Amino acid sequence: MVAIENLAAVLARELPSVTPASPSATSIVLPPQSLDFAHYPTSPRQQGVLFIVFLMPALAFVTVFLRVFNRITTKSYGMDDTLIIAAMVGLETLSMFLISEL
Repeated sequence: MVAIENLAAVLARELPSVTPASPSATSIVLPPQSLDFAHYPTSPRQQGVLFIVFLMPALAFVTVFLRVFNRITTKSYGMDDTLIIAAMVGLETLSMFLISEL
C-alpha cells in the first residue's frame, strides 16, 4: 500500500495534470472535425518529427536520383544501383504510410 501511495505522489509531482482530482484527467481531447490542418494542435516535438518525416525521404530521393543519373551518363550503371532503387521504393512507401498515419 505504501508503494502505491509513493507512486501516486511521484505521478502527482511529475505529471500534475494526471492527478485523480483533476477534471482534465478524465476529459479526452479530440481533433477538429475539419481537414484544415492549420488548426490542429501541435507541439514543437511533433513539428520536428513532421519536418524529419518529410525531409529525409526527400533528401534520399534527390541523392539516389543524382547517383543513378551520374551512373547512366557515365555508362557504369550496375546491380548495386538497381538495389538502391528498390530500397528507395520501399523507403518512399514506408514514408507514405507514416505520413498517412499522422
